[in-house]
Amino acid sequence: MVMVYSVGHISGAHFNPAVTFAFATVRRFPWRQVPAYVLAQMLGATLASGTLRLMFGGRHEHFPGTLPTGSDVQSLVLEFIITFYLMFVISGVSTDNRAIGELAGLAVGATILLNVLIAGPVSGASMNPARTVG
Repeated sequence: MVMVYSVGHISGAHFNPAVTFAFATVRRFPWRQVPAYVLAQMLGATLASGTLRLMFGGRHEHFPGTLPTGSDVQSLVLEFIITFYLMFVISGVSTDNRAIGELAGLAVGATILLNVLIAGPVSGASMNPARTVG
């Protein structure tokens, strides 16, 4: 939420490929820029993951909240559902003129909190394909 408020006015807060696809789908972002954004997001996630691996020696016990405990299928389905839910909220608060712009970050943050509480124990609640792959 902090990053959205900090640099959202500069980049549109495209930290997540799902956000980029959602905005392109509702015609708020040009499709021709999607590949470059997704590539940058994947590269950023991979570099961040590599940095954490170097900092913590690659031991998984340092990251208990991001390790799925459910099966691969359970995690995939749950991630799809919570990512869709998050993109639905983001699309709603950022593209509807009737939404109160200053509260968009709060709505998105609350959605992330609920998603983490619900899906975190099963899938790790990534909600970000770049983070999952990185």
